[in-house]
Amino acid sequence: MSDTADSTLDLARRLRELADGLSEAELRSTLSRSYYSVFHAARVLGRVGRGKKVTQGNVVEVMSDFDQHLGASIKELRDIRHKADYDENYVKRDFGGDLEIFRSEVRKRLDQGLLAYRRIVSEIQQRRSNGN
Repeated sequence: MSDTADSTLDLARRLRELADGLSEAELRSTLSRSYYSVFHAARVLGRVGRGKKVTQGNVVEVMSDFDQHLGASIKELRDIRHKADYDENYVKRDFGGDLEIFRSEVRKRLDQGLLAYRRIVSEIQQRRSNGN
């Protein structure tokens, strides 16, 4: 495995570790970090054994080719990340401004992100051990 792939996977791991927060801004940031931990891990998986470059534009497609459920999960995470990053009324509109309800939804999405992240990393490790 190349140094680039290893450093990208290390970035994905560190983003995964940071995916926790308290304030609305931190919770929104957490959703973003969670998605990007999955995205960066997916970039490595795309390179391991396939030579397929994973980008923001094709991550859902490439991961769906690998595993339909994983692709759908990544699409949900990406869509929520986009709302959290760019929609200033997201919490007010979707959660009535209730930070506790939003926090509960964030927790579910973090769990979803963690499962996706672990699935991807497991596949990377398996392919590496098989010499890919």
